[in-house]
Amino acid sequence: MTRSPEIAPSGDRNGRQMAQFRRGGVPRGEALLAAGQFAEAEVALRAELERDPRDAATLVALAGALDELGRHDEAAAFAQRAIGCDPDNRRAYALRGIALATIGRSNSAIAALQRAVALGNDDWYVHNALGSALHRQGDVDDAIAHLRRATRRAPKQAVARSNLGGVLTEAGHYDEGRVEHEAACALEPDNARFRMNRALGALANGEFTWGFEEYDYGLVPELRGERRYPEVAPWDGSALGQQTIVVYREQGLGDELIFGSCYGDLVAEAGHVVIECRGRLVPLFARTFPGATVRATRDQSPIPPVDVAVPAGSVARYRRATLDSFPRQRGYLVPDPAQVKHWSAWLRTLPGTRRGVAWCSGVVNATRRGAYPPLDDWQPVFAVPDTTFVCLQYGDSSADRAVIRDRFGVDVVVPPDLDLRDDLDGVAALAAALDEVVAVDNAVAALGGAVGAPTSVLVPAHSFTALGTDRWPWLPSVRIFERAPGATWEDAMAALAHALK
Repeated sequence: MTRSPEIAPSGDRNGRQMAQFRRGGVPRGEALLAAGQFAEAEVALRAELERDPRDAATLVALAGALDELGRHDEAAAFAQRAIGCDPDNRRAYALRGIALATIGRSNSAIAALQRAVALGNDDWYVHNALGSALHRQGDVDDAIAHLRRATRRAPKQAVARSNLGGVLTEAGHYDEGRVEHEAACALEPDNARFRMNRALGALANGEFTWGFEEYDYGLVPELRGERRYPEVAPWDGSALGQQTIVVYREQGLGDELIFGSCYGDLVAEAGHVVIECRGRLVPLFARTFPGATVRATRDQSPIPPVDVAVPAGSVARYRRATLDSFPRQRGYLVPDPAQVKHWSAWLRTLPGTRRGVAWCSGVVNATRRGAYPPLDDWQPVFAVPDTTFVCLQYGDSSADRAVIRDRFGVDVVVPPDLDLRDDLDGVAALAAALDEVVAVDNAVAALGGAVGAPTSVLVPAHSFTALGTDRWPWLPSVRIFERAPGATWEDAMAALAHALK
């Protein structure tokens, strides 16, 4: 689920940021590296290393080529070899730190980058990468300090300006954050990621009209997804009358469930609505919107003739201009009544308050890792008395459940004969039957809110989904417990545990 601006450790990999690593060393390899011929540079630099395996300049240059090729583990290893040959090589420390930050090894990245700075490396990209890594570890104040240093050193580097804008926004400094986002977009007005980051900052501050309009710039494959139906006119928010509109999914499952809260508006207004969604959601959407044509995105069969098309996340631009325009009902999805009855009967066999729980996302990468509390921090929640915790964690959760049992003395009960990943109709019915859903900011939280179940969700500070409020306006049954800027998850966990008690 896209919730906050992406804080990138190094910018677009176009060869420019590595220029500082290209001074001296091997003439042919350096020339190829400087020309952006990274694969050829690797071959030439490896040949040089055969002649002198301990040449630190060659090792650093090869690390740079590998980093540009996206082979960040290898880049970090060759940078470490360079450090072994030249322990005070500040370029090697910098490159190792950038490579490690890119793959999410934040602790090691921070150590390497701090050493580079201590050795006198004051280049902008070092402070940018260090600020990014510190941000992912929750150290917002130091992250801001280093990102400010990066922008002072290189005020025309858009990636540093956008990164600083994102961290300032997360810290609640919206006005300062907006200045940095504006600067990044002025420097690279066609950069969709910077436009998207600016939109997320605006929406986190509750600036709906402008924020949702800017959000549409993120409709590219690497961000929100690919625009579908290019032959059909895009919907511009005008009255639909008797037109047929197709609304199609984008981004992750959680986003699809949240944006689905706007589909009822289209069904009420249009002559006909075609909803394209994940195959796992077809039964739920078909039951919820019986007048619509609901089909899986991969369905190759012909669809009814359509007049206009809109991606799921863009409906809000035209129908969610104010907080008052968001739904008032607790949920919008209609679970299968027979399955709700089945799971209600099963839950009655369990003692105490029955709370479904999901503690991590299915996608945890370098960018998103800091958005989820580590399992160790869940102790206060699992210590809540008179509670049976029911597993809603999709995927193989056996190892985590063993840790919870051994560390916290709690057996998380697995619902029998239910595929928690693929049987979303069954999971929705179970969520509706539970006393409460407790989750991180993932698809489980969105599904709980979508069926109107009381749902408590742990979120990072100033997330886009909250839209400047203390809840999820899209799904009114969801209450949020926010990690304060620069803080650990400890206070949010304590607040959640207190609320559950």
